[in-house]
Amino acid sequence: ICPGCAGVEQMTGGRGGFFCCAAVLLALGLTVVEAFVAVPSLNRGIRRSGQLSQSVRSKLAAPARHTAMSSAARSRATFAAVLFDVDGTLSDSFQLGFSTTNEVLRHHGHREATPEEYHHGTRYTTPERLARHSGLRPEDGEQFAAEGAKMGKMFDDTYIALVSTSTAPLYDGIHDLVLDVASTTKVGALSNAAVAYVRAVIKVHGLTSHFGTMHGADDVPLPKPSGEGLVLCCSDLDEAPSRCVYIGDSPSDGLAARAAGMPSIGVTWGSHDEETLRPVFDQLVGSVEELRAAVMGTNSSSASAAV
Repeated sequence: ICPGCAGVEQMTGGRGGFFCCAAVLLALGLTVVEAFVAVPSLNRGIRRSGQLSQSVRSKLAAPARHTAMSSAARSRATFAAVLFDVDGTLSDSFQLGFSTTNEVLRHHGHREATPEEYHHGTRYTTPERLARHSGLRPEDGEQFAAEGAKMGKMFDDTYIALVSTSTAPLYDGIHDLVLDVASTTKVGALSNAAVAYVRAVIKVHGLTSHFGTMHGADDVPLPKPSGEGLVLCCSDLDEAPSRCVYIGDSPSDGLAARAAGMPSIGVTWGSHDEETLRPVFDQLVGSVEELRAAVMGTNSSSASAAV
């Protein structure tokens, strides 16, 4: 079982461990049935994560600490590494993702997703998102997994090939922010999209040399909201998660940071609103300038309060 479940089992004498992962899944918007059906497969995935190095496993085994950043800490924030989500955080790729999603759904005989459904689905990995858009749910078992994998492959093949500075532009100010952060701090990226997509977006904007690590859902032991991908990024950079910060726009980003024992910053210009993000992030920012202040240690009177 996962480290959180193990901790709950220890506290409850072996009776409550099942509910840790279920709580995370419920927080992501699954129904009670979906959450408790999904837990066994989630835990099986964790047990299969032997590909992680011993150092990474030892970090995951430690109790995750969720410590909100005080306003004083934010004003002097210095991090050993800054890790970014990609879509909705660095890149305004909504139109690329939305149009490709509906192309795939049409090809497989499903109705198109609405913009609202697409935005809600961005908290999931690509195969799970597409399976959900098609009307399937995790309790559909093998059909859910098979349909998601089939559509996910078509999506990735199309999506990645179309990446350009026009289809996946960076938000205004992000390019300069990354350069400035990378001049003094280690930088990395973790997405629930495929790692080839992460590399393509970073490359097309001329930033590859500034990223010390890049990972996607298909090359980490478990995707977000698991913290394993973030811990792997920190291991790549030889930094402890508690000394790094993760920046994202989805509830799964905040939950992943929390699971990894890492501070988090949520951006409100992506797919999710403040009400959705506030419970799972340490701090929210509404502009790139506020983000600059939060990660580079400058004062920003307009930055949102920590939760």
